[in-house]
Amino acid sequence: MTVLRQVLLQPVLPARPEFLVLDLVGEDKLSGGVATWSTLNRPRRRDAIQFDGVTGFTYVLPLLINGLDAAPGVDLVVEPRVQVLQSWASSVQTTRQPVVLRATGPLQTPETVRWVITGLDWGAKVRDNRGRRIQQYVTVTLTQYVTAVVRKSAAKRSRDRKGKDKANGKKPQGKPQGKSSGKG
Repeated sequence: MTVLRQVLLQPVLPARPEFLVLDLVGEDKLSGGVATWSTLNRPRRRDAIQFDGVTGFTYVLPLLINGLDAAPGVDLVVEPRVQVLQSWASSVQTTRQPVVLRATGPLQTPETVRWVITGLDWGAKVRDNRGRRIQQYVTVTLTQYVTAVVRKSAAKRSRDRKGKDKANGKKPQGKPQGKSSGKG
């Protein structure tokens, strides 16, 4: 008896009710999550290295969209599931970016990691006697999704605070600018 290893892909941003359950048909490959370094050239001395950060993970999943023998003697067309997978890899009208996914199943990463599809490599397919796809192999490349956090520098925050104080009607500190109306 063959035990199927299944992967569930589900959108989390934007949240959608749809999901895909796909068969994992080969070895999944996880890479990344390691330190990156840059070389600092130093004349007449040995080059130094500088820590730049940590790369995100890349996950390659060999999957099968399977409609073959979905029930005894019944094959299902997989075209709708193929279209869903393709739509998740392209931009969504509301967010103008691809869907962020959660992947669960017998994977090498925790379910809390979020992913975007960065590659779809279509493989062999099986068609029924009417020419409809009932099975499709696809290698899905996922890249870890990490939200970019933009932080203002301390100087920028200080300038913003000073600008807000003037806008809120507070008097600027220091000597008044302009002529004195007092005599003498």
